[in-house]
This record gives sequence, C-alpha cells and structure tokens, in this order.
Amino acid sequence: MATEDQPGDQVDEGEPRSRFRLGKKWGLRLRVAIYVPLLVFFGWRAVERFQAGAEAADQNFRNQVQNRLASPPDVIMLPNGEAMRVISEDQAEALGVELSPEAQPTAQPTAQPTAQPTQP
Repeated sequence: MATEDQPGDQVDEGEPRSRFRLGKKWGLRLRVAIYVPLLVFFGWRAVERFQAGAEAADQNFRNQVQNRLASPPDVIMLPNGEAMRVISEDQAEALGVELSPEAQPTAQPTAQPTAQPTQP
C-alpha cells in the first residue's frame, strides 16, 4: 500500500522534524498568561488577609481600651518600677489625703500686633 506524501512531511537532512514550530515569543506569552493572573489573585488574597488582620487587631485594641476605661486598675506601675495604689476621691477624703487640684487650662497668649512698615 502506498502512502501519499504530505507537503509538510518533507524534511531536510540537517533539520530535526517537529510537528509545528511556534515563534520564540510564544513561550513568554504563555507564561505571562498563566503567571500574571495567579500573582494578581494571590496578591489580592494577601492584601485582604492583611486588612482583615489589621481590622481585628484594631478592634481588639479598642475593646481592651474600653475594658480598661470601664474598670480602672487598683494598682499602677510607675516608670521607676514602684507600684502605686489608685484611690477614688471618697477614699482619699476618708483617709484624710488632700488631692492635688485639677490642672487649670492655661490662657492662650494674646496675639502681638505685627509691626507695619512705615511709608516715608
């Protein structure tokens, strides 16, 4: 049985045979088409996860501040390492301790008039 020669079946002696030859840029385009969407997707998920973590940490901090303001501590630590008991005004009066007066807001300095240049 004789087979017909196809026009694409002829091969030069020094050239290896390949089914089809793609351009040199085809591999680069294929990689870009695959990896760029993947990188965008994973970057988007990472940003969402970071924002969710930041929001959770912020809400946790706000809850801790609210809890601390709702029930102030009985003992505070001073920067020098000493512990100091915190008492209320009623407890201070019962102990005979005089509380320091509240700091009064200082008056704002008045604006000094600026010197106007005199015209000769």
